[in-house]
Amino acid sequence: MLARISPCAGEDITIINKTSQNLHAELLLRLLGKLDAADGSFAQGARVVRQFMTGAGVDDGDFFLYDGSGMSPDDRVAPRAFTSCWLTHRNSRGAQRGAIHFPWRALTGP
Repeated sequence: MLARISPCAGEDITIINKTSQNLHAELLLRLLGKLDAADGSFAQGARVVRQFMTGAGVDDGDFFLYDGSGMSPDDRVAPRAFTSCWLTHRNSRGAQRGAIHFPWRALTGP
């Protein structure tokens, strides 16, 4: 008998950011929608992300998600949106050192 155990979400996010696993990113977005609204659609996942971002103080006009992978040229995130999310996380109660994930290539170069 064979079994495949998937990594936990935190490990998968590290993989997504380190190796740019776009399919995993798309599936994670859909999973967020399924967990929050029992609908694994892109629209529901995007709604969850939008709620998180605006809850972190990011202006609704500072980002636009066209797809979950970030591959579309229509995907947009203003630098101030990214900074706002990072500052909100850093200043939150219970934030653990290193608990926020950054795209690996952004930190290490191509």
